[in-house]
This record gives sequence, structure tokens and C-alpha cells, in this order.
Amino acid sequence: GIAVAARAISNLDLNTPDDPTKTPTPPAIAITITPTETETVVNYPEPTGKIVYTCNIKGNEICVMNADGSNWQQLTDSQYASFNANLSPDGQKAVYVISNEKYSEIHELNINTGASVQLTDLQKNVGAPEISPDDKYIIFHYRSGNGNTSIWIMNRDGSDPREFYKSNGKDAHDATWSPDGTQILFALGKAENNQFYIMDFDGGEPQLINDTIDSRGRSDWSNDLISFDQGKPYLHDVFLMKSDGSDLRQVTQ
Repeated sequence: GIAVAARAISNLDLNTPDDPTKTPTPPAIAITITPTETETVVNYPEPTGKIVYTCNIKGNEICVMNADGSNWQQLTDSQYASFNANLSPDGQKAVYVISNEKYSEIHELNINTGASVQLTDLQKNVGAPEISPDDKYIIFHYRSGNGNTSIWIMNRDGSDPREFYKSNGKDAHDATWSPDGTQILFALGKAENNQFYIMDFDGGEPQLINDTIDSRGRSDWSNDLISFDQGKPYLHDVFLMKSDGSDLRQVTQ
């Protein structure tokens, strides 16, 4: 519009007197451009640290990458499935599970060298190991034969594995530490139908967090927020809530 108006002005002969036989040229129209409303861009800080995860490369292996997605690396190369990796607080090592199709054991991996050592020799089905924030313990779940899954704990070097919590008729599994290491969050239920409970590391009765949750069971706890997934089979979304079960909200769609 501005360009058209400019051309119209340039075509006028400003030195020629008015000629009544000519059609007057309409005056240029003043144009006002209103800026389009745009959403404010939040300047989020760049993510730091590392992420360990299960990657499928001719079977399940453990991989690592920077938190921004760069510098992807494969850490394990086993004939058996490797999964459920969890970083140590200093980010130098990871505990994970290797399953030989008969039973599974917990191993520890040096992120920098790739060296791996076996921590357990229980010859049962174990899973979801997680190192405590003070780097002194590892919590995991344990299942013997056709019995229910229970929460176990052991020292950081794999010594003294022992039962932490079990429930008759239900599976207790996928435990995670509170950020200060004083409490344990875990799932309790059957198959795809689980609710979340919190209990003190020193003992006591588990407390139900939110009775509306129906989850597969995996969760994480950071500051005052707990993340987990729930939904129909193969249609799970990520949810957040506060550690007391309040402010439940869906994050993904």
C-alpha cells in the first residue's frame, strides 16, 4: 500500500497548474501499520548435565547424551538386554539392569571408560535401580518366581541387599528417592493399574498421594514436583503434581 501511494505521488506534475479538463488525482491515503501481537518468548536457560537412557541398537543397550541432545554415545554392547539406567549424583557412573532371559541383575557402568561391574547376584528378576542422593544406597524392585514384586535396598557397592517394603496381593515397584533422600516414592498395584505412595526412608506406613491416579508406575521426583505417566494402553501422557498430591495437571497431549 505504501509503495502504491509513493508511485501515485511521484506521477504528479507539481509545477503544472490545475487543468479542469483532467480528472483530478486522488490524494495519497495515509496508512497506519499496526504491529501484530506476538507471544513473549521466554529465555529458558540451556539444559546442563547428562541423560542416560535405553536405546534400541540390535537390542536394548544403554546410551548417554548431553541434556541438550548433543554428543550421543552408546555405552554398552551386550548379547543381553540392558535397560533401566540411572546416573550417580556426580554423573560419573550409572547403575542399570542386564537380563539374560532367565533372571536379571544390577550392574554399574563407568560413563567415561565404559567399564562395567556386576553389583548383585540374586538370580531373580530385579529392576529400576536408583542411587540415593547421598550416593550411599541403591533402591530397586525384586520379584521371586510367581510372587509379588517388592521394594528392596542395598548398599552402594551392592552389599547387604534386603527387603524394604512389600504388600500382600499387590506389586510394589519402580521406587524413586525424594530430592533430600529422606523419603521413598513408589508405585503399588497390578499391571497397568497403580497408585503412588510415599514412605519415610526410616520406616513407617506408606501414605497414598492422590487417589485419582491410575498409572503404569514409572515416576520421578524433583524439588516439590513428581512426574509420571498415565492413560490408556499405548496412549500415555506425562502428568505433574506436587509431592503432596495437589495441583495435578497434564503436561503432554
